[in-house]
Amino acid sequence: MTDRGRRKVLAGGLALGLVGGSARGEEPLTTTPPLELGPFYPVLRPTDTDADLTRIAGRSGRAKGEVIQVIGRMVDQRGRPIVGGKVEIWQCNAAGRYAHPADTNTAPLDPDFQGFANLTTDPNGEFRITTIKPAPYPAGPGWMRAPHIHMDATGKAARSTFQMMFDDPLLAQDRVVTPLSPADLAMTLARPLE
Repeated sequence: MTDRGRRKVLAGGLALGLVGGSARGEEPLTTTPPLELGPFYPVLRPTDTDADLTRIAGRSGRAKGEVIQVIGRMVDQRGRPIVGGKVEIWQCNAAGRYAHPADTNTAPLDPDFQGFANLTTDPNGEFRITTIKPAPYPAGPGWMRAPHIHMDATGKAARSTFQMMFDDPLLAQDRVVTPLSPADLAMTLARPLE
């Protein structure tokens, strides 16, 4: 599939410095608000942990769902790129299911979806993944999680876990993000690049 066939999404930011503004010699940038690790951090990591979550090495299939590219940038509070930062990314599949033994969701697993990536930021502090847009899923009696991608970012002197949220009506009742201020919630939202 060509880049034209993929939707590109900019990650809202990493708490180590992927931020919503610019500052060269100005006040420090505001960091992305940290959010909980979540109950489905991978306990059994796949052998394939590269930046393409839509294909698994040795398999010919492609993950089900809308293919997107996520581009993020890790910077410090002065806006300088964090080179060599570590970013772990994990998410549910297009049916709302994690490849995790504790996920009781009855939605099907996708044998062609990697679900996890282990990345290092480049000289510009950037990382990129090809993945699918995650689905909402039941999180407990009476509530649903809005679509999101988990990220655990480690720089030279700091570490933070957050969730990149997708604009969705379920945000209004997602108990993980409803405590956030409107400004903090906006910093977690993925933004389309066109």
